[in-house]
Amino acid sequence: MRYLTDFPSFLIVVLVLVVSPLSCSDPLIDPFQNDSMYFTVYGYLDEQSLSQAIRVIPVTRRNATIFSPSDLNAQIDAVVTTTDLSTGQVTTWTHNLDQLTDGTFAHIYRASFNIRTGRRYRLEIVRNDGKMTTAETHVPSFSSRRVQVGDRHVDSLGSALQDLVLPDVPSPWDIQVIYRFPFPIYLPYGRVGKADGENDWRFTIHIDDDIERLATIREMNPGEIQWSSMGVQIQILDDKWDPPLDIFDPEVLAQPNALTNVENGYGFFGSVSLLQDGWPSTR
Repeated sequence: MRYLTDFPSFLIVVLVLVVSPLSCSDPLIDPFQNDSMYFTVYGYLDEQSLSQAIRVIPVTRRNATIFSPSDLNAQIDAVVTTTDLSTGQVTTWTHNLDQLTDGTFAHIYRASFNIRTGRRYRLEIVRNDGKMTTAETHVPSFSSRRVQVGDRHVDSLGSALQDLVLPDVPSPWDIQVIYRFPFPIYLPYGRVGKADGENDWRFTIHIDDDIERLATIREMNPGEIQWSSMGVQIQILDDKWDPPLDIFDPEVLAQPNALTNVENGYGFFGSVSLLQDGWPSTR
């Protein structure tokens, strides 16, 4: 079963910050002052997984923290569906009251279906009275994309570098550089580089630094390391999943409208795809 640990790490922290202050004294969640805000939702569609999960939090006067399954807020009035806007296929999600690692409980909705790259999905969270919170996500597609690999060069200190361009990738999440011997070794780079203003993402592979990392992994002399090919594996976020100033700062993202694509509610509903590409080691 998937819990909040399956979400990107910054989302886990944001969930804690967003949920913890929800109380009857907070005007942000007072239904009389926020009569068009019905639910907070966090989660994403993962193109690499058949099982999907999101967290839903009703916007009410009650404290959102659920300490026991017998609490009043352990019940939820919500039907959750997603619609594939290309085909019209509707999937109804199943509700679970899951216990989190801190001992509290949360309303987690799950569904099992194939996520298709390039398609747009609409999330609807509907109360019995018909009030609705919605969000849409466009799953990144890479059918015609190839990583643009620059020639190797050296910096002012003599270190070997290789520049890469990810065409039409506005927001990568987890970049890994692959060295094949022919078995692959994945070196994590994180979210390095920056957008170039043309909807492309640029970053640099530090080959000499990687050789030292490979030597540690393989317990070999760096001079003996030869790889047959290189590549990258990158998780790509949908085009709306860009944080303010390109910084995933939990305290900033915890603000209700800092990063949101939700209508009549709060939070964020996104999607993730996996991009893989490779090239000969002689490049």
